[in-house]
Amino acid sequence: MYFVIILLVVVAVLFASDIIRPDLIALCALCILIFSGILSTEEALSAFGNTTVVMVATLFIIGKGLSTTGITQAIGNNISLKIKTGQQNLLISVIMGTVGTIGAFMSSTGIVALFVPVVKRIATVNYFNIKALLMPLAYAGLISGMMTLISTAPNLIVSEELSNQGYTPFNMLDFTPIGISMLIAAILYFRFKDFFTKRKDPEVINLGSERMKSLLKKYNIEGEIFRLLITKESPYANRTVSDTNLRKHYNINILGIEAGEGFANSMTTVGKDTILRVGQILYVNGIDKDIEHVCRDKNLQLLEYKGVHSSMLKQQIGLAELVIPFNSGFIDETIENVGMNRFGQFNILGSKRLKSYSLDNLKNHQIKTGESLLILGSRDDIAKLNNNSDDYIVFNIPFEQSSDINHRKATTAITITLAMIIMLVINIVPPVLCILAAALLMVGTRCLSMEQAYQSINWSTVILIAAMLPFASALDKTGGINLIVDNVMQIFGKGSPYMLLTGLFVVTVLTGSFLSNTATAVIFAPIGIKIAEASSISPYPVAMTIAIAASSAFLTPIASPVNMLVVSPGSYKFRDFVFTGLPMFIIALLISLVLIPTLFPF
Repeated sequence: MYFVIILLVVVAVLFASDIIRPDLIALCALCILIFSGILSTEEALSAFGNTTVVMVATLFIIGKGLSTTGITQAIGNNISLKIKTGQQNLLISVIMGTVGTIGAFMSSTGIVALFVPVVKRIATVNYFNIKALLMPLAYAGLISGMMTLISTAPNLIVSEELSNQGYTPFNMLDFTPIGISMLIAAILYFRFKDFFTKRKDPEVINLGSERMKSLLKKYNIEGEIFRLLITKESPYANRTVSDTNLRKHYNINILGIEAGEGFANSMTTVGKDTILRVGQILYVNGIDKDIEHVCRDKNLQLLEYKGVHSSMLKQQIGLAELVIPFNSGFIDETIENVGMNRFGQFNILGSKRLKSYSLDNLKNHQIKTGESLLILGSRDDIAKLNNNSDDYIVFNIPFEQSSDINHRKATTAITITLAMIIMLVINIVPPVLCILAAALLMVGTRCLSMEQAYQSINWSTVILIAAMLPFASALDKTGGINLIVDNVMQIFGKGSPYMLLTGLFVVTVLTGSFLSNTATAVIFAPIGIKIAEASSISPYPVAMTIAIAASSAFLTPIASPVNMLVVSPGSYKFRDFVFTGLPMFIIALLISLVLIPTLFPF
């Protein structure tokens, strides 16, 4: 019993430390349960065929179908066209309402990932404070998980646990009144709480149109922009960019090349295999002494850099920021490997996690979740990055380069999703069958390909759920659940049922602030039902409280991948989530104490 509890504590600490991937931690812990003899191999691996695991995996496919057909992008563009300067509060309401609604039927992480660049573009055009917009976006994503049975994994886990204990599981819309109330309260909270300055100087908040020099400085890349002519005497003539080793020997970045005479259509980006020619003009970034050094050593001529050159550079060469989501294939890869294998046409210039810039610490730097990378390339190539990749989220995409909606496929995807929702509400066939059929129809009607379907599944989350579910059996088998139930009953069970709900809500939220909400739901769902039985009250208000609390990850940036997505683009600190999330936590608790016992009497 104590061995399993200690193992759970170790798993929670490792999850919070972010040193090792959470799915790997869960799998290792599962192996320990098998080798220790607490669970048989069959018991430990049975969760991989659990209906909850299957539903979570297939819901990713449905969400991908909605995004691939351009539905979510079209909604974002529509919002962009209607919001005007000075309507920041209106934008907060619209964004939160939209994300909360769409997120009820697809991954909250996915919907927030789609809307981060949309919100940032709107802020750019209208000079809104990006910090006042991205936090509400993240919280709307979290609250969307409270909307329906299928909107987040914890809801499915809690419902499945009710079924396992012999109770009727939750229906599709049992969560909806609570989720809607929570969303309305959150919108009012963010509209009227002036926790950040509403408006700052456009140069500070308008990240999308930051001057190139300022954006380089943001990534700790010092220096100015210069123009260097390749002369006949220069050893760089007829050599490739990689041969010059400008970054290694002189700490200079090549931003672009102006070829021949004049400017017309002559500005291009460079790759490592680009051959430099006599008469070309390099646009570079560096500090004065390094520029003087390279000009002297390599017979380069320093030319004047004026406004016309700056304008041409901005028109044809672009910088973009990539934020790395939690399920990215880039995580733990070095920047050098990513640059060679995936971004050959781009130059990765810097990372926000690096305190100082140099070539060596950049190329060997390992990419982590929530990290922001600065890349350079042609504006056309950067625009093509707007492809809903699971590996990164792109900022600074021009409005005219946004993806077009495929009306036929979009109509098909919406029809399939609505049919699935109706079948789940009617509840005449098992939910897993409804969701699986909808996922198959998404592929069968070519809303997305089979390859896209497989790629859309966040296997890390699926493995995490399947590996953590047996912990409930291990706790139950060794008497750990009874021990926890007895201790909780001693602290909270002597008062009213409302005190019990309060205690469970607080403990679940605090645990979920450092442990994944999925793992938190896996642990607390069976405990809550046992506590309800020991208290002689209905298990439904207790189970619903645990589900809502698991999604109330407002207090820390590491509480949910949704929060991590906005940390870098919003330049948030840990304390921003604490100060902003604490009132939201209290609001969520109060709404839960009022609505849950009303909808599900004790």
